[in-house]
Amino acid sequence: MQNFINVSNNKNYSKKWLIFIVILLAIVILLSVFTKIETESGNSNDHDDKYYSNIAWMLTATALVMIMTMPGLAFYYGGFSLKNSQLNTMAMVFVSYVIVAIIWVVYGYSLAFGETNGGVIGNLNKFFLYGVKSSDQVDNMPEFIYVLFQFTFAAITVALVSGGLIERIKFTSWLLFVVLWTTLVYIPIAHWVWANEGFLKKYSVIDFAGGTVVHLNSGIATLMGTIILGERLNRHENPRSMPYILLGTCLLWFGFLGFNGGSAYGANERAAAALINTNTSAAVSSFVWLLMQNFHSGKPTLAGMCDGAIAGLVGITPAAGNVNIMGAFIIGIIEGASLYWVILWKTKFNLYDDTFNTFALHCVAGSFGAILTGLYADSEICRISHESGVKTKCEDGFIFGNYMQLPKQLIGVSVCLAYSALMSCLILVFLKKTFGLRVTKEEELAGVDLSQHGENPYPEFSEQELFNVKFISESFANVPVT
Repeated sequence: MQNFINVSNNKNYSKKWLIFIVILLAIVILLSVFTKIETESGNSNDHDDKYYSNIAWMLTATALVMIMTMPGLAFYYGGFSLKNSQLNTMAMVFVSYVIVAIIWVVYGYSLAFGETNGGVIGNLNKFFLYGVKSSDQVDNMPEFIYVLFQFTFAAITVALVSGGLIERIKFTSWLLFVVLWTTLVYIPIAHWVWANEGFLKKYSVIDFAGGTVVHLNSGIATLMGTIILGERLNRHENPRSMPYILLGTCLLWFGFLGFNGGSAYGANERAAAALINTNTSAAVSSFVWLLMQNFHSGKPTLAGMCDGAIAGLVGITPAAGNVNIMGAFIIGIIEGASLYWVILWKTKFNLYDDTFNTFALHCVAGSFGAILTGLYADSEICRISHESGVKTKCEDGFIFGNYMQLPKQLIGVSVCLAYSALMSCLILVFLKKTFGLRVTKEEELAGVDLSQHGENPYPEFSEQELFNVKFISESFANVPVT
């Protein structure tokens, strides 16, 4: 019993882990030597009330997005997990936030939003935020707030990927995945789409708050993870704790108001439009899901209504500050109806093992939302933010006469989809061949809470499970683990 709980005793594995840490620290030290340090604070300038209103709103929006990840996503994912793996599921979300917070300050922000190298990636001029002064401004707010706001997006994106890997991935391998994936996948795509000189932004691809950067990106990575890891031995589809799922959904909905509303980068009319569009799309999508499930099975479920709301929230993300209320209403209808059938078919044909439907609710919904933005974008909604000092290029969609916006959106979706799928696959294969990705059969069947963390949120439950581990393991002795 002790052998599978103390998995860290494997000497070869420990050596690989130690070598990785040493190399990482060496890179950080080497880069810091060649980094120009500019820590002096600038002189404070007089600002009008609008400037301080922007600060107040962006601080609030940043806190709301943090709530989406911790505890929103943690509770939502935890509600779908087995009792003996629930703690591990939540820990994967929590540690994603912790690791990305460090990465973002050290080099993430600089590479994502620093001076561009060919529109593909930033430089390291802001390594460890050197040169960022308290008086520096980005979009009429202190740059420090902009750094923190963008960090919360990076953190929740990689945390979303954990949804397809739960109950079978090694926790230490997940830590490495977070570092590699954030560095090699999230940061480049964020630069392409959101940095002023990013090549997709210069091409006028619209992604207001992360339909491609966050949702498509995390969703396709999840699919790659489910394929490479393989199915769980104890695969299940039904929710395990509906109170957790409902609480998580409500916190996600609440946080999305900051996620999308904050992407207007100020306390302005565009933020107000983003808020009403976000709320409307979520409500419409949830109600459409309810109607379709009632028509199809005769019993609308609370889990289904939660999925519908999330589909609407994700779908409106790239469009929230670029469409009018009718556009938001239509997007909600399309997302709710289409995602209901996507998930139904996935479950019916047993296509892949993704308990939280992360691929469908994020990659598919995010892609649909980005494409629909090319249809319903209204430049008048975008321009209202200019009065508050936030300058951005505004485009109409196909419906309003800009017939090239739709193909531009399709190209943006395709580029991000292909890159994220390829790089995610390479990272996962690399980790599988070097450190190993999957826990042993005994660990998986006993529950990864015990094998990976040595603890369990339900002690009385774990005792019974441990008593039956040997019997269950022998029953599954011939089941292959990829």
